[in-house]
Amino acid sequence: MKEETTTLSEVIGYIRSAKIGDLIFRRNLVNFGNGGSTVDNYRNYLTHAGYLKTQKAGIYEYMKEIPEDMTYKRLVREAYPNSDWVK
Repeated sequence: MKEETTTLSEVIGYIRSAKIGDLIFRRNLVNFGNGGSTVDNYRNYLTHAGYLKTQKAGIYEYMKEIPEDMTYKRLVREAYPNSDWVK
């Protein structure tokens, strides 16, 4: 059975294909899923969790490897550890 591909898994797969220290461009990320705001939310979570670092508008540095088994809930928990928004 084929594993379902989600926008989050597509974004993470794209970023993981880069090397630590490579630059990731927003214009390339918005090609995944429905693009736009969903992808921007995921990118924002990845930035807050320390996987990406903003270099300037639309340009992010890949800082640390994203685990292959990353889930939405885990990502939000890592991005906002003091929030009870996602348990």
